Amino acid sequence: MKQSYSTTQQIRLLLAACAVVLSTFWPTGLLAQEAQPGRINLRAAAVAAPQTLTINEGFDATTTPTGWTIQDVSNGGAWTFANPGARPNQTGGQGNFAIIDSDNLGGGKQQNTELRTPPQDLTAATVVQLKFKTYLRVYDAGQAEKADVDVSTDGGATWTNVWRQTATFTGNVALDISAQVAGKTNVLVRFRYYDAAYEWYWQVDDVQLDASQVATAPTNLAATAQGVNSINLTWVDNSTDETGFDIERSTDGTTFAAVVRANANQTTFTNGGLACNTTYHYRVRALNAAGTTPYTNVATAKTGACAPLSAINEDFGNNQLPAGWSVVTAPPTTLEWTPVNGLYRMSHNGATPIAVNGELRTPVLNFTGQNGVSLAFSTRHWYSRVPGVEFTVDASNNGGATWTNLWQSIASEPTIKVITLDLSAVAGNQPNVQVRFRFVHPSYENNDLVEVDDVKIGLLPAPPAPTGLTARTARNNNVLLAWTGNGNNYLTEIERSPNGADGWAAIGQTATNGTSFYSDGSAQANTTYFYRVRAKNASGASAYSNVANAEVGNLNVRSFDINISLYNNPTIAERNKYEEIMRFFSDAIYEGSNGAHRLGKVTFYTNGAFADRADIVWHAGQGTASARPAIGRSGAHINLYDIASSVNLLTNDPVQNSTLLLHEWGHYAYNLSHSPGSGMLIPGIGFQQPGWLEFSTARDHQAGSEQDQNYGASHWDVLARPQDQDPRPGQVLGVDRPYYPELALVKPPATERFTAELPAGQAAARSALQFTWAANAPTRTRVRAQAASANALAPAEITVEEATIIRQVVVETASSNVAPNELLAIQAALIDIVEGSLVGDSIGIISYDGEAHVVQPLTVVNSDAQIDSIIANIEAMTVGNSQSAPGAALEAAFEGITADGVPTDTLRAIYLIGSGTHNTGVHPMSLLPDLQAATLPVYTIGYGADVAGVALLKTLAQQSAAAYRSADAGLNSLSEAVTEIEFASLPYSGLDLLSGADFIEKEAAVEVPFVVDSRIDQLDIELGYDGNQNALFALAIAPDGSEVRFDEGNLCEDYSTQNPGDPNQDFALGTSCYTTILNPLVGRWTLRFQQANNMYVDYFVTGFPKDAQQALPAYVSVVNADHVSNEIAYPKPMIVNASMGTGRLVAGATVNGTIAGDDGSFQSFSLHDDGVSPDALADDGNYAALVDAAVNGGYLISAVFDNDAGTAYFTNKAHTDAD
Repeated sequence: MKQSYSTTQQIRLLLAACAVVLSTFWPTGLLAQEAQPGRINLRAAAVAAPQTLTINEGFDATTTPTGWTIQDVSNGGAWTFANPGARPNQTGGQGNFAIIDSDNLGGGKQQNTELRTPPQDLTAATVVQLKFKTYLRVYDAGQAEKADVDVSTDGGATWTNVWRQTATFTGNVALDISAQVAGKTNVLVRFRYYDAAYEWYWQVDDVQLDASQVATAPTNLAATAQGVNSINLTWVDNSTDETGFDIERSTDGTTFAAVVRANANQTTFTNGGLACNTTYHYRVRALNAAGTTPYTNVATAKTGACAPLSAINEDFGNNQLPAGWSVVTAPPTTLEWTPVNGLYRMSHNGATPIAVNGELRTPVLNFTGQNGVSLAFSTRHWYSRVPGVEFTVDASNNGGATWTNLWQSIASEPTIKVITLDLSAVAGNQPNVQVRFRFVHPSYENNDLVEVDDVKIGLLPAPPAPTGLTARTARNNNVLLAWTGNGNNYLTEIERSPNGADGWAAIGQTATNGTSFYSDGSAQANTTYFYRVRAKNASGASAYSNVANAEVGNLNVRSFDINISLYNNPTIAERNKYEEIMRFFSDAIYEGSNGAHRLGKVTFYTNGAFADRADIVWHAGQGTASARPAIGRSGAHINLYDIASSVNLLTNDPVQNSTLLLHEWGHYAYNLSHSPGSGMLIPGIGFQQPGWLEFSTARDHQAGSEQDQNYGASHWDVLARPQDQDPRPGQVLGVDRPYYPELALVKPPATERFTAELPAGQAAARSALQFTWAANAPTRTRVRAQAASANALAPAEITVEEATIIRQVVVETASSNVAPNELLAIQAALIDIVEGSLVGDSIGIISYDGEAHVVQPLTVVNSDAQIDSIIANIEAMTVGNSQSAPGAALEAAFEGITADGVPTDTLRAIYLIGSGTHNTGVHPMSLLPDLQAATLPVYTIGYGADVAGVALLKTLAQQSAAAYRSADAGLNSLSEAVTEIEFASLPYSGLDLLSGADFIEKEAAVEVPFVVDSRIDQLDIELGYDGNQNALFALAIAPDGSEVRFDEGNLCEDYSTQNPGDPNQDFALGTSCYTTILNPLVGRWTLRFQQANNMYVDYFVTGFPKDAQQALPAYVSVVNADHVSNEIAYPKPMIVNASMGTGRLVAGATVNGTIAGDDGSFQSFSLHDDGVSPDALADDGNYAALVDAAVNGGYLISAVFDNDAGTAYFTNKAHTDAD
């Protein structure tokens, strides 16, 4: 790896405005004050700390203070206040101070001297603190002088040491000496300096003795009910030195809990938000720094009878706060919910962002005797997404004392959307229910908006019966059930019968989120089953659906097609050896999965080809076998070597090799972790007999193992359960765990270790194996060539010989889930897919609302003109009706991609972009058996998906051997998700060489460098900026000085984007530029920008490596930033992490970073992989640095990898496994 290579990656980091927190040692109270009917204002009340100092001496005079004494035990010099050596005050205090100056006293004298306080009577004190400021300078070459602080409780007859210092020291000292002197008389404190002769000196200043005593207990507590949800308390304050009062409450008179800490001198309190018709018990105690007093008497009161109101249907039509409703605000908000045009709104039109914290609360409702309660409301909202933002709907069944969250906005809704929720768990059969709409924002900006309207709360009806139930046998003889439901506030119960007439038994149920499919993994081979389903909620069950049946045949085995990248081009004999290893590997998978899994098509790529996408990357020489989970995920694969983990795989017994391979397969394909109870996932166990090719069961699962820490269960218990039953689903090992329902059928009993399939099952284990050898891996290159200018480095035409792909793209346009501005984002993502196509690729586009619409028939791409035609069809798409029929669209895509004449020997894939909502037409899950039979992967992207939608999209992807990505983090995340799906489905090998944004000042020139090495044979350069094409002069300058000008050759085009806050308004005009450079010169390139006005320019440079050469993408991130907002609160430093590679990472490189601020600031820093904080592990390919930023704002962070020294090498030290 002597080759020099550099790359740059950038991110945008927002340093949040620093938060200033004012704190004191004394509690503050929160007062509730009625401002006007229906509104409650909260304010904090300041509390002054009591002064209990019995000594407070600053030594401001140069004489001994009254009552203080000085002892000169050795007659060698004593404490003084005259400062004979003219020393400055180094204690941290001001003015004069006490000092014993050994240096000034000179040689030949021994110091042993004491400075004593006046005697103190601390009989009544319970807490005593001694505080002082001090500076002790020790002469290291002298005697071992000592500085002591001692206390005496007998007038100085005996002393107890409480502080000692023998080294140079400065600072404020605070000592709790309660145990030594509290409750005692005749207390003295002395500052003693001894064992000193011609040393330096000791200074003491601002001595305080703080003696506190417990306050006098309050008395005569009384409680009086006020309405249905408040109780007034009064008591007598018998003390003058309390700092506050603790008020506690109980519903049984025995178990009390804190309500609030009231202020000093306060004698009344109103406890609001209580349950109606409920008895409450109260007690109060005073407190100060010395502790708490005994409690008062217990006072009891009962709130008023519960409200009769049991339903709400409010449209806010009269533009005023309805009866019983209330608005609550909390500081520092200056904005509250307000009636506007027949709805309730919180909007801000000021120029300066403000903090908002407000609630709109319903009246108290009584649902006694009513188990099912529903809530419906309409809303639209848009605002900046920053840390601390919350728009929630919550419910309380105790008058507002506590709240349960029911719903939270996760994305802006620029169009009105109706939300329906099931309140039954909180409100069912409860007499004192309230609902609140709560919005909190730390920096609410101009034109931000939150609206609520048409609030309906009442009886939740029993759900309607599901319809259209279908049952089909899917892969591995799971019976896949699908049906059409209505809404999402219910669960669905699944029943099965052997004959369809009787013997019905419940076999499972869906979650309460409207999920409308179910996989029966308990079906037995060669059996016919009958099914029916019904919906249930708190109000009861629906009628049953129609009956559907499915016949289960012989058990099928899932076959895994895998790709292997070999470092060399082996001979025929060597190829036979590799194939033999794979045969025994398939045996091992079959044995470990109890006959449910095996290998299918195994494709070997030679000379390192396909290494960026292979399931197994086989390296030369010796190394440690390792795996990165999970299968199908970018960058995930198994690393093997000719000599792996000290075993020569090419000469060792292939039966024993299979143990090592299956170990790594357990990590890679199943995301399992190490467990001593497993035969094949025991760390470092070495090679075992084939009978040990097993996963752990409950019989031998060990608590505390890595498997237990990640999943809390044995291997087989995890394999047999869906991912959503995992603790922290999706977070274990950082990725979703693949789930294979067929494994539940073959799970061994908990009391057994394993079942044996070999050697009898060897023929079945190998029956699907096919071996293919490929010399080169297909790569992807953009087909969209731009006309070359006179100075261009690239020819005007592109010759493409890469493999092609057939894609059907299905996108949702239902108005209930896709707003006009969101459709723009979808169209942009589709255009990216089209513009990334190769000559010879086929692409079709189908949209759907309540039915499927063919936007673009499946078409072979053969020219730029054809791409333009497809883009025109995409741009003509419109938002449809409110129904959603993904099954109909998926069926149309399937029929198109499997039609006669469509090749079956090339890459094929379906992309589905949508919410996962299904409410009409054929169910998409009913098509899964056909997709599996045709080996058609369905890559899904969740956009605006709820829990049920995500479940459907994930299952479609996983069960069709594809991948799922979420695009719910905002409009930009859709483009990112499409990019990830493209990477997962295509052999695309682009390398980001440069990306970022710069602010170009008027008439100034900015140059941004990047490096191209000998592996790159194509460059793509993209620019984007505000204004028309003439606003920017841009060049790409080659190492030899030749130029590519972006103002020539039609390289740029205008664009505009829609305002998400106002679909009828466009944002400012902008320009995008794009060019391709073939066979670029090796060396340092430069992008140069100059323009007539101040503006930002975004730039992206992508390199594509030559055939059979692995691309090494680089990544940079700020690991301690908020994972959603990408923010850090100033002045917290940034922890920058950078790495290079998708499998094995690059260690030993020189890595330098830069940070550029919006204010023009710029600084450089180095990143290290040395195991010294903040780097976690030396030489693992992850480089780290601590970076400070001076001011708040946005920052661009870049990392550049360099191997000019020739020291870089590949490492797998960061991998999941190193056994």
